[in-house]
Amino acid sequence: MSPHYARMLAELARQRGFDGYLMNFEASFNSDGTKQAHAASAWVSLLREEMQKAVGPHSEVIWYVPSCELPPVIAGLRLRSIGMTP
Repeated sequence: MSPHYARMLAELARQRGFDGYLMNFEASFNSDGTKQAHAASAWVSLLREEMQKAVGPHSEVIWYVPSCELPPVIAGLRLRSIGMTP
C-alpha cells in the first residue's frame, strides 16, 4: 500500500487550513469483502497518521460506508475500526 495519496491529502489539508476529511466510500464490497475492508481500513489509518504529522493531533479522518450496503462481517469490522462494537 502506497502512502503517496495519504501524504498528498494531508499536505493539502495543512496548506488549506482544514482539520480533516470525511471519506465516503461509494464502492461495493463483494460478499466476502473482508480483504477489501481491511485494505480500506489500513489506508484510512495511514491517512490518519499523515494528518497527525501534517495538521496536528486535533485532525480528524472519518470513514463512512453505509452499513446497510455491507455484508455483516464487514459492517462489524467498520464499527470496530472506529472503536464501536456491532
